Amino acid sequence: MRLKFVVAAAALSIGADKPDLLRCNFHRTDACTQSGCRRNSPEFWAEWETGSNVYRRCDKKTCETHIVTISQAANATFLTSAYQVIVARIYPNNYIIEVNTSGWNVFVHRGKCFRPS
Repeated sequence: MRLKFVVAAAALSIGADKPDLLRCNFHRTDACTQSGCRRNSPEFWAEWETGSNVYRRCDKKTCETHIVTISQAANATFLTSAYQVIVARIYPNNYIIEVNTSGWNVFVHRGKCFRPS
């Protein structure tokens, strides 16, 4: 499986000289299986050092660190790793929609990104 993120370049400063941390807090998840969908509150967040290739998915206990390959096309930035299939888009108003799949299951996470001080 591959991990792919699609991020709108208008929302981020890509290619900065030093990494700029972007944190995305998710406030809603729709989890869908073959038998239907259910809504819940996610208990994780994502972090990306925008000037580097480091992406993390964190919960209260730990963070998983992924080294990603970054490429750009049109007005989007793609981050690819080798773990899960995930597509995320960060809009200019910093809202994020992240979709990931695992087998027959599809998870849609919604939230907002910000740069912590």
